[in-house]
Amino acid sequence: MEIGKEIVDEIVILRPKGNILSGVDANMIHQMVHEELEMNRINFVLDMTDVSLINSSGIGILIGALTAAKNQNGEIKLASVTDKVAHILSMMRLDQVFKMYKSVPEAEQSFIS
Repeated sequence: MEIGKEIVDEIVILRPKGNILSGVDANMIHQMVHEELEMNRINFVLDMTDVSLINSSGIGILIGALTAAKNQNGEIKLASVTDKVAHILSMMRLDQVFKMYKSVPEAEQSFIS
């Protein structure tokens, strides 16, 4: 898995490509979030455009990252979630935990409003 990173107005935009499954791939997200939190960047958008599959380990990593951000008064928002991933999140009722937006700009704007 590759993860692109961009910082716009102190909002960290992470762009994972591939599947968010167990092991090294999922831990990359965990590590990147924690590195940014250490630099006092607490607001994140995960651009899920290129994520085709997520499993329970991947979901656990996302929940852990969300908890870490919230512990510092931050937030992790999901953008451009594919139908398959959205269905998985919905089945686990995580669509009520994560704020989801149709696009990255919409998610970025939600931090400003």
